[in-house]
Amino acid sequence: MKKLIFQLLFLATFQILFFGITFAQSNYSKTTIDELKTLRGNVSKAVSENDSLSIARAYYKLALKFDYIGERDSCDLYYKMALDLAHKLKNNKAIAVISNTLATTYSDKGLHNKAIKVYNETIKRFLSLSDSVNAAGVKLNLASEYMDLAQFKTALEISL
Repeated sequence: MKKLIFQLLFLATFQILFFGITFAQSNYSKTTIDELKTLRGNVSKAVSENDSLSIARAYYKLALKFDYIGERDSCDLYYKMALDLAHKLKNNKAIAVISNTLATTYSDKGLHNKAIKVYNETIKRFLSLSDSVNAAGVKLNLASEYMDLAQFKTALEISL
């Protein structure tokens, strides 16, 4: 575990230095740059505190921001890092929430079959947690995937 924490700290430090230079040369607003720096700082803080759940949350929030500004590759990377930590922590709720959001990014990229697979896994995970409300929300996302694939009958069956 110490090796993992060290690797995460190294990665977070590298990202702050590298992306600090990149952001300074970007077309993002100062507000967006400041928000990204703050989120990266949250990652570093969580890593320095050796708090795996906080690290996963910080990665997830950073991924959400990258998703919001359309940086698909960066958001995928951070969703996957958050998901990996959630799996290591065996935190099923976090796994389900992160998986749902990751599937949405797959959908946005046109990777419908990959999104469908992840949505199905996420529905099962939410149901195993007796969280039918979130499972229903993911089912709507899944139905939307089938609509995009013009599989209207399947989409209707899922949404009912």
